[in-house]
Amino acid sequence: MYFKIILLLVFIPLPVNSATNDFDLICNYFEKLDKTLLKKKMTKSQKADFISKLVKDNLDVNSSARKTWEVVLYAVPVERYSMVQSTATELLKTRWQCEVMEKHISMTGE
Repeated sequence: MYFKIILLLVFIPLPVNSATNDFDLICNYFEKLDKTLLKKKMTKSQKADFISKLVKDNLDVNSSARKTWEVVLYAVPVERYSMVQSTATELLKTRWQCEVMEKHISMTGE
């Protein structure tokens, strides 16, 4: 499964817009999720829907970060963060990390 996802990421053109960093925007969405979880409980599916709605509403369909998010939802939960981190690092040409995403992503989605 991991291999298929990597192939998708390699063969899907993923333009990077240097004016904005959509990976950081998704990180911000995880910060919103973190704050929301202080107030109410959510299932894994509800957490994924929360992030996916923000991604869909705010990121262009051609966004590298959006495409990455859409693919990693189908990955093995424990591998999701490393997939996002390595993809972002490769595309942005700088080390990328998001502690709050790392905290929640494996418990987001099925």
